[in-house]
Amino acid sequence: CYDLLTWTLINPSGGGFRLPSEAEWEYACRGPESNPNRYTPYFFGDDVDLDLNSCDRSDLLAEYMVTCTNSRGWTEEVGLHRPNPYGLYDINGNVWEWCQDAWHDSYQGAPTDDSPWEVPVSNFRVVRGGSWTYRPQQCRSASRDYNAPNKGDFFIGFRVVRVPQ
Repeated sequence: CYDLLTWTLINPSGGGFRLPSEAEWEYACRGPESNPNRYTPYFFGDDVDLDLNSCDRSDLLAEYMVTCTNSRGWTEEVGLHRPNPYGLYDINGNVWEWCQDAWHDSYQGAPTDDSPWEVPVSNFRVVRGGSWTYRPQQCRSASRDYNAPNKGDFFIGFRVVRVPQ
């Protein structure tokens, strides 16, 4: 069950799930402070030509991301590529992932406690991670975009956070 007003998935058995805040998503993407590539364009490093289309991928990209040359021309099942340091698969590429935050052009005024930025200035919500249909620079760990919450597409998905009971 999904509550569109609170953007929360509700499990009838008592547990719950929700979309991550944008800050939580980026932390999960980049990995722990001990990750030597935490501040590079991708959690796996920066040895990628950002001017190429993801179809003209590097071998490093192909190890960690779904690109149009290693997909079947569609979103791929999770787990076909190497995970990030937290064990999360396909966090860069494959599909854009919804975040709970309302879209803002910048982080000025954003919450500092990793909570979602709920005060909307638009009717859009944040998506992160890029898609196999985009160039590598749009699949960087810092890349962000927005979409209307009632819009679905084959290159948009979600990754949920489990809410403790």
